[in-house]
Amino acid sequence: MTLPRDSQGWSIMPKHGPELTIYVSMDGDDINSGSHIRPKRTIAAALSVVRGGNADAILLRRGDTWHEGVVLDRAGTPDLPVLFGAYGDESLPRPILHEIPDDARTRIAILAPYQIIADIDLVGAGGDNALGMSAGVHHVHVEGCRMANWGMGWRINGEVANPCHHVTMRRCVVVDPPVVDPPVTDLDQHLIDTFRLWHAAEHATD
Repeated sequence: MTLPRDSQGWSIMPKHGPELTIYVSMDGDDINSGSHIRPKRTIAAALSVVRGGNADAILLRRGDTWHEGVVLDRAGTPDLPVLFGAYGDESLPRPILHEIPDDARTRIAILAPYQIIADIDLVGAGGDNALGMSAGVHHVHVEGCRMANWGMGWRINGEVANPCHHVTMRRCVVVDPPVVDPPVTDLDQHLIDTFRLWHAAEHATD
C-alpha cells in the first residue's frame, strides 16, 4: 500500500465519500447517523456499522478523549483501505485513546488487512500495547500517531506459516516504552520516520 505524499512529506490519505465516512465526537449520540453534523459518540457504535470489504473512514474529533478499545476486524480494499483517523480544527490536540485503569487490553487491535491509522494519540497507564497486529495481517499504514506510557509501544505478531507483511509506520513517536516488539533501540522520545515489516524475518527502517 503506497500513499502519495504532500510537500511536507506527509502521506495523502485516501478520500472516502460521505456515505463511507463515520464521524465520532464526545458531543455526539450513538443514535445519530454518524454524519459530520450528526456524529456518533462512541467508537464502538462507529465500528458496528463498518462494512467488511467496503472501506469506511472512522474519524474522531480533535480535542476529544475516549476510554475505549478499538478492534479493526473488517478488511478494507487495496483501493480504499479502512481509515481510522481525525477530523476537526487542526489547531486542537489529536484525538486521544486513553487506557482504562485495570484494563490492560491493546487500545487498537488490528485483525484485518488494508487499514490506515493516522493522527491518533494513544495514552497508557503502563498497560499492555498501544497498538497490536495479529498474525497474518498485511497492508497496514500507521502515521502521525503518538504512543506513551505503555508496556509496549506496538506489537506485531507473526508466525512462520502466517507472517505479517507490508506494515508501514511513519512519523510516529513512541515515548519511554520499557519493551518494544519487534525490538528497536534508543526509543526514548524516538521518532520513527518509516518502519516497514515485509516478512517475518526481513524488515527495513529508513
